[in-house]
Amino acid sequence: GAVQKGVKRDVAKQVFALMEKFAGYGFNRAHAAGYALLSYQTAYLKANFRREFYLAAMNLEIDNTDKISTFVQDAKSRGIQVLTPDVNKSEEYFIGEEKNIRYAIGALKGSSVASMKEIVRERDANGVFKDIYDFFKRTKNLGINKRQIECLVFSGAFDSLHKNRNQILSSLDVLTADSSESGVKQRSLFAEYKTENATLANVAEWSEIEKLDKERTAIGFYLSSHPMDVYAEFLTCYNVVRSRDFSSSRENITVAGILLAKKEKLSKNSQKFAFLTVSDQDNTFEVTVFPDLYSKISSYLKIGNALIIDVSIKIEAGNAKLLAHSIQNIDSIMNDQKVYISLQEGADLDAIYNTIESLEDGNNAISFIIQKQIGKKIEIETKYKKNMSIENRKKLTLLTGVTFYL
Repeated sequence: GAVQKGVKRDVAKQVFALMEKFAGYGFNRAHAAGYALLSYQTAYLKANFRREFYLAAMNLEIDNTDKISTFVQDAKSRGIQVLTPDVNKSEEYFIGEEKNIRYAIGALKGSSVASMKEIVRERDANGVFKDIYDFFKRTKNLGINKRQIECLVFSGAFDSLHKNRNQILSSLDVLTADSSESGVKQRSLFAEYKTENATLANVAEWSEIEKLDKERTAIGFYLSSHPMDVYAEFLTCYNVVRSRDFSSSRENITVAGILLAKKEKLSKNSQKFAFLTVSDQDNTFEVTVFPDLYSKISSYLKIGNALIIDVSIKIEAGNAKLLAHSIQNIDSIMNDQKVYISLQEGADLDAIYNTIESLEDGNNAISFIIQKQIGKKIEIETKYKKNMSIENRKKLTLLTGVTFYL
């Protein structure tokens, strides 16, 4: 081709040889320069426009729960709060709200941007939803199915309309009695009367642990808080290392978290061992449990259990590898321990007595601790043996003058 255009053959060959040589490294350099520029621009945006950076990243990966979880944790570590879904404030995509980020209802499990956009359009057109009845009345013909409604309930998206999530879930048949799950725009003569006068099921709210577990089902990870938060006071007795501090190899440390998944394997000797996926307030991490230990504790390794684990940790290529030496169920430890209730000045003794009396019997012996003077305490043993679960401890700590002495 070059010869035909009047270029001498020797010159054409020489130029081609130079081009061939350049191709061996020129593309790589150009590629590296392009990536370097892109990295610089990304770092600049993340450093100077943090909220906008995370908003763009989350919306780009709106169908990827794992990546959203990583962005949420990173944003929180930099002082940006990610607010829970709310049918009166959220949109189908992640949006900014003051200095924070509002979680997208289109990112919930089982939902879609398209279906959730219909809710946002209705709200924008006719104003915020006044209560739970108003929501179902106005959205019944938008094609929102039961699975999507359940995810909205689990995520807490209705909390601004009605606090009792279990009550909404238990009343869905009544609330959606005149709705068409297929999205056909058809209503009965008494449709409005049914929805506005529906009687909600008389059921108690879920415990905090149950609410968080269902929130994780809908969102894919813990957002509003973490189940380990309720064990914070108890864990002060242990030198627990959080996953954010897995920075160096160490022989004996203690970690704690919620068991999210358990994968069993067979060794060469046909013995079972396992990889546990555990979550603490900062991240998820994997713990390997070899056959000797696994055979002893496998029966009480239930998904959702709060565990305290003694491990050795090895950092390889920036990844933490944890090997378990012992594993204990935190609730089992708490259920067998003696409980010390510290009575402060002004404690409402009648209320404390009545609350303890109302608790179900269990294995926790109860003693009161009274501070007489600095450095001197008096222990008063009681006749009670109660189930001092996290929920029951909360009932007591809400009373005047009560703290738990560790």
